Amino acid sequence: MIVVLRLVPLLLLGLTSTLSAQWIPGPSFPDSASGRIDAAGLTVEGDVLALGGSPFTANLDGVVHVFPDGGSAWQVGPVVEGTIVHHGVGVDSLGRILVFGGAAAIGDDEGKAYVYDLIEGKKGTIAPRGAAAPLLRFGWATDEAGRLYSVGGGPGAAATPSDPNSATVERYDAGSDTWSVLSPLPEPRAGQAVVSDRAGHVFAFGGYPAHGGAPLSQTFRYDIATDSWSDLAVADLPVAVAGARAALGADGRIYVVGGTDGVGSLASTWVLDLATDTWSSGPSLGAPRERFALALGPDDYLWAMGGESSGVGLDTVEKLFTPRCATFPEFPEDLSAWQHAVVQLPAVVSGGGMLSFQWRQDGVDLVDGPSGDGGWISGTTTDTLTLTDIGTASAGVYDLVVMNACGTSVSPPARLTVRTPPSLAGPWVTTGLHPAGSTGSRASSSAEDQVGGSATFPDATYGSLEHPWIWDLGTGASTDLTPSQSVGGGVAAVAGDEACGWYWWPYQTPQGTGYHRHASIWNVSTQTQVDIQPNGWEFGSAADTDGVQIVGTLRRDESSTNSDGVLWNAPVKSAINLTPASAWGSNATAVENGAQFGSVHLGYGVVHAARWEGSAASFVDLNPAGSTWSHVSGSGDGQQVGRATFAGVHHAALWTGTAMGFLDLHPAGASSSEAASAGGGVQVGRVSNAQGLRAAAWAGTAASLVDLQTWLPGEYTSSFAQGVDVDAFGTIVIS
Repeated sequence: MIVVLRLVPLLLLGLTSTLSAQWIPGPSFPDSASGRIDAAGLTVEGDVLALGGSPFTANLDGVVHVFPDGGSAWQVGPVVEGTIVHHGVGVDSLGRILVFGGAAAIGDDEGKAYVYDLIEGKKGTIAPRGAAAPLLRFGWATDEAGRLYSVGGGPGAAATPSDPNSATVERYDAGSDTWSVLSPLPEPRAGQAVVSDRAGHVFAFGGYPAHGGAPLSQTFRYDIATDSWSDLAVADLPVAVAGARAALGADGRIYVVGGTDGVGSLASTWVLDLATDTWSSGPSLGAPRERFALALGPDDYLWAMGGESSGVGLDTVEKLFTPRCATFPEFPEDLSAWQHAVVQLPAVVSGGGMLSFQWRQDGVDLVDGPSGDGGWISGTTTDTLTLTDIGTASAGVYDLVVMNACGTSVSPPARLTVRTPPSLAGPWVTTGLHPAGSTGSRASSSAEDQVGGSATFPDATYGSLEHPWIWDLGTGASTDLTPSQSVGGGVAAVAGDEACGWYWWPYQTPQGTGYHRHASIWNVSTQTQVDIQPNGWEFGSAADTDGVQIVGTLRRDESSTNSDGVLWNAPVKSAINLTPASAWGSNATAVENGAQFGSVHLGYGVVHAARWEGSAASFVDLNPAGSTWSHVSGSGDGQQVGRATFAGVHHAALWTGTAMGFLDLHPAGASSSEAASAGGGVQVGRVSNAQGLRAAAWAGTAASLVDLQTWLPGEYTSSFAQGVDVDAFGTIVIS
């Protein structure tokens, strides 16, 4: 016989940088008597390039060296035309390598603008810069849209009033093959280091003033959106320098390297933190350099290549690691969990170099060990924080502080809300639901006022048969859902106005009518039934529905030794098989919010509790450590319940989506236990002990066990709770 138990409660109205990296030796250029001077640095599809400059070939062309991505030595590429120095290069929006400007060290083959190809060399011309654009010592950069800039230029230190340095700025657009004249620099400059932050700005650092003389420290910033320059938007360089090179590091900082102070070559590195507009002194080059090439390689190193040091050519290369600042491609969103649960906060962190981690709660650093509410905290200095046996003190805002050579990065916040299960203390109100004339009844599911299950009645042909049944606790109605052409079935779960389960599907044979179990759903209000048994499967049953998805188990035919758990995304005769490719079979018994639960048969006698997210390939093994057999029976409000076997004893089991989140509900002194359903932080099932087989309820721990048998009338000698629902007012209905 079936009863429901009700428990009705009373209603009560900055960023700190650490630049610890050093310049290290890189792969030197092939031996050169005069060094590798005036090359332009560029990275293209992972290859580091040094284009043009001296030494020149016998045909008076510029050498190109290529260090392939993942390579071990420099290779020689096709030449660039002429003995060109002080030229600009870039990769445009069409992915082409462009070479432009520059003066001829020998002859007059200068100022050209063309496409360079790593196989063919020069490959067609592009529009030249305007006549006002200097050939020498202009700065160049490429913005985030693949537009190339030519900034200032001129004779440099030797400039005079009659031959001054320039303030001209032009920009090349590949789509129209045109150079456009932009707003000029606030003051003429030559030999300045120019770079884009690839976020709407171009910077010009130092350089020589209009009429030559000593270098300057002034910094100009160009705003692309407003076509305007400012000499106040960015802090000036701490030192005066000309002929330096600038690059945007992988860490998002701008590095100004080498150059000259007007007296000799410099080994300095200055680092601009754009977020704070502050400069810091970086590590010194191994050798002072000017007229060298600088590029950010695919390895997140800056490559300083060749150049000259106080008039002496260099064929050496140095590299400086610019570690990417930590970012958080994946970080937990706000979440809620029931008291006593195990909660993991896993973060996916990317960043350069060695990363160190520190989790915080409400801004306070956490340490491994006991929590303030009787639980345990671990992983506080890793990328995954684990909170075990959480209590109310575990609620709060969590974030992860990650540190590397780039600095300190703080993750987005994730708020943890701890939900407290309702009290299971009595008194409980018992309501009998056993239908008149039935020889037996059982409930499988509770949802609001609806209870679903089956009632057994005598049958002239088969002796007795179960009938699918719905009880309405609000109206007292009791409804047999057996389809007119069938002889029985059962309701496994109810969600809203939908019930699911199975019915006896009739088929005709020469001997008469036969029946197979078919998966079925019903509309509770209209009492209409739909057969959802997929074609090709003889036997099946739907086990659970959340009102959106339906799960169940199918079997091909009578000779099949294994069944397959399946998922219906709609009440149609088509289902997704959830058995993983390597498994023998599976059962799907619970569904909630796009996740499916049950068990997978992994081999002879090997059955593990399982979780899926819509496909067989998404299978996650939930078998807890030390268990030889496990299965999920029900799910509700983020909890899954079932049983796990330890040393031959069945234990009631509680999960929160992972094997690590397993909680053992087996009470002391019991010979076996299992949980069948969960909802509102309550778990229900049965416990076998010296008093017999008794319906049980838990609130998240083995110690919270309530023996529901004590609230049943005396004629009940055993019981098993299979459904639970907790409404918005805290009323608990267990069936």
